[in-house]
Amino acid sequence: MSLHDAPVSLLRRRAPGESDLSGFERTMYAVVCVTSGLFAFLIGAAALLTGPVAVDAAVQPGVVTAAVYGGFGSLAVISGVALYRQRVLGWVGGVVALAIIAGWGLVLAVGGAVHGVLTTIALAPVVWRLVADRPRRHL
Repeated sequence: MSLHDAPVSLLRRRAPGESDLSGFERTMYAVVCVTSGLFAFLIGAAALLTGPVAVDAAVQPGVVTAAVYGGFGSLAVISGVALYRQRVLGWVGGVVALAIIAGWGLVLAVGGAVHGVLTTIALAPVVWRLVADRPRRHL
């Protein structure tokens, strides 16, 4: 099979032997993605409702937090559903969304937000496990 004949769709179903995750692990990580996404929505909404945090900044940090957590929270929810259905999109979206949510958690932690460091600590093992289970191509 040549490279051009290989399926490259992110919506394709992963072959049974392609993933190292068991059915229970896949379900657990899908639930983590959905829960993290919903938590990110909550933090994003809270960031918008708290009002301006820094007066001198052109773009308020609360607005940035709401945008990052809202956007990648929605990606995490969609990825959780796709991960449960064994789609490649679930793996890609899960890794990207959870890594960015955890990274922004570190940014918030530097500013003194406890929820930022807790989010990063909770998501780091999940991101690491999903990275270790990357899709393999059998050409």
